Amino acid sequence: MEAVGTYLATLRRGRRLSQQKISQILGVTDRTLRTWEQGKAVPNLNELALLVVLLEGTWNHIRTLTRQDATGEDGRTLARRQLQGHGLTDEQLALIEGLDDDQLAALLVVAEQMLRQ
Repeated sequence: MEAVGTYLATLRRGRRLSQQKISQILGVTDRTLRTWEQGKAVPNLNELALLVVLLEGTWNHIRTLTRQDATGEDGRTLARRQLQGHGLTDEQLALIEGLDDDQLAALLVVAEQMLRQ
């Protein structure tokens, strides 16, 4: 799962989001997120789905990166392609970073609703 972890980490950094902010939104520790990004552990399906939505990734990329022969470099390449023309504006980044716990919880609810559609 190194390829998936590298993909997620590259997207997160490309969107200029901290591990702390993403882990806070997901309700996991920074350490947990770090182990996912390093490929040492795997998020459950719900957590992975939320990460894909929050980081504006694609399920097609995740599926591609779960192949046995996929590498971290494959993950980095797909994430960079995804980031081209995408990303958070300074205003969007400031908005996310300024959210309090209740607002983060509401954002998580919206992301979960998006996944169900």
